Amino acid sequence: ETVTLPNNVEVVAGGAFAGNQSVKTIILSENTKLICNGAFDSCYSLTNIQLNYAGLVEVELQTLDSLSASLTISVNNQYLSLYYNDINWSLYEDYLPEK
Repeated sequence: ETVTLPNNVEVVAGGAFAGNQSVKTIILSENTKLICNGAFDSCYSLTNIQLNYAGLVEVELQTLDSLSASLTISVNNQYLSLYYNDINWSLYEDYLPEK
């Protein structure tokens, strides 16, 4: 299952998808600027998160810790360096595309 967030969603709240075993891909809107801790807890089927914000999407600490090692995060190449240079995102650089 793929979930596409509507454009009016600016924050993925803690627990928003927690425990969802059917979602495999989440496509964040171009207005989503923050992913809160616990947003994807126990989403073991989640394999891709697509970030569409024109800049850096803020991620709280431990937000992605419970996810599969096969998770990939799609980011516009234009903004990729922002993610690699951010202290919180540096914890998840294995999920990001290569520079």
